[in-house]
Amino acid sequence: MGFRGFRRVLRLVPISSSEKFKDDVLIQRGGKIVLDEEHLKPVLGAKYRKRIPTEASATFKLTCRDKSMHCSVLEFSHDKKDEVLVPDWFFKNLDVQIGQKVCVTLVKLKEASFVRLQSQLRGFERVDAEAMLVQQLSRFAAITTGDRIPICFQGQEHDLLVQQTRPANAVRLGQFGSRLELDLVFAAQEDRRGEKREAEEENATPPKKVKSEEQAVDHDLVREARLKRLGP
Repeated sequence: MGFRGFRRVLRLVPISSSEKFKDDVLIQRGGKIVLDEEHLKPVLGAKYRKRIPTEASATFKLTCRDKSMHCSVLEFSHDKKDEVLVPDWFFKNLDVQIGQKVCVTLVKLKEASFVRLQSQLRGFERVDAEAMLVQQLSRFAAITTGDRIPICFQGQEHDLLVQQTRPANAVRLGQFGSRLELDLVFAAQEDRRGEKREAEEENATPPKKVKSEEQAVDHDLVREARLKRLGP
């Protein structure tokens, strides 16, 4: 839900176009935005500073038509109050173009207790996936079910689908450990499970059809017995 009354309609600009962040690959792959300094005071109230000590302390919902996603703020250092700098992959998730307007709302999110991610990357299961994911997910303070978030694997960028989050469809990522369960599934496994279910359904004998056939046989036998009793 929104709180503290911060709600702005801003133009999306890729963070890679900023002279300050254009060479920072980690920020470009992360889940944090940059806002104008003018927005700092209404967001944080009286205790505002130019850089938030704990990035997760302010989380935002970005909405365009029926698409939305959640993120945190990196800095209040942009010099245009009608713009918001976002990582390039945000454009694909929101299905928007550069310069298009989105609604940016300050929201309060529940801390995640469970996150399930789906990978379509072959060979991913052969590495210590969980340790790598924990490291790379530290760039994200908030995620939304349905997001496709970028990770780096063997020097190349790949997308992970956020398949499920609990206790809500949008959550704040706290410290990974005993309070947060992280699950990773692979698209090939999901496909095999689906094929197995389809095969089982095809091989299963429809109970209603069998019952109707048995009833038809019984009806014929009864009819034949009655004819015999009646004679010619």
